[in-house]
Amino acid sequence: MFNLAAFNHDVKQCLREHQQEIDKEKLERIHPQSYIYKNSVNILVGKQGSGKTFTCAYEIAKISQIHNETHLLIIVCKDENQQDPTIRSLSKMINIPIEYVCEEDAEQYMRKLLMYKRLYDTVKEHQYEDRIDPSQRDELFDVLKISDFSRDYLHTILLFNDIAKSKLFNRATNYFNQLLPICRHIQCSFFLNVQFWKSLPPELKANATTVVIFGGFDVRQLYYIFSQVPTSLSVKNILPEYQSLRKHDKLIVDAETGDIYLDNSL
Repeated sequence: MFNLAAFNHDVKQCLREHQQEIDKEKLERIHPQSYIYKNSVNILVGKQGSGKTFTCAYEIAKISQIHNETHLLIIVCKDENQQDPTIRSLSKMINIPIEYVCEEDAEQYMRKLLMYKRLYDTVKEHQYEDRIDPSQRDELFDVLKISDFSRDYLHTILLFNDIAKSKLFNRATNYFNQLLPICRHIQCSFFLNVQFWKSLPPELKANATTVVIFGGFDVRQLYYIFSQVPTSLSVKNILPEYQSLRKHDKLIVDAETGDIYLDNSL
């Protein structure tokens, strides 16, 4: 005869045995002092000079200092030699390696990185740390920009500037658009900067975890953004606060909870 109590006990035991594997795929705030979720899609929308790249660099610097599993920042740009001065100015605050990858090579680079991340997970799962061939280990470390197997898993951050002009997101079938819905399974967080919300494809908007809205948009533009962002508040409720935003101030929309709040910490 089926025993529900015994069944529930066994289910809980299975979950406990796989807790580490479950934890790495959680969508949860990285830290109470950051609005960024682990394994998330973060869209920052603001006009040129509003502070999108600075905000990304600031949040990434915080994450690099408080989240041990974060191992690498990948910045995808038109030209891998085109280093952003804002990122460069805060680079000493970012305690993880930074890799610049040009758009043309981004898909191949990411496929290789994810393959090596899977290999890292396999080594950890089966406790092969002392059995892996030294040359393979060194190659693994080189690709993942790590020096040992001390992390339980590897969380990767990707930053894309001005994605409205990027061929990487211009079709739903593109590789990076396919990664967004599975970012929890590949342990990646995406920072996507854009000047105008309307230029984003629907699949990008649908996968947003957090939307950061900078000042400077008129009421009509604001209504359009909020018509496609899951929140319990209307534009009418937040309009006075929005119109008082200073440079680098922004509204944070948590698409997981529907909450909205003002960030004027800098």
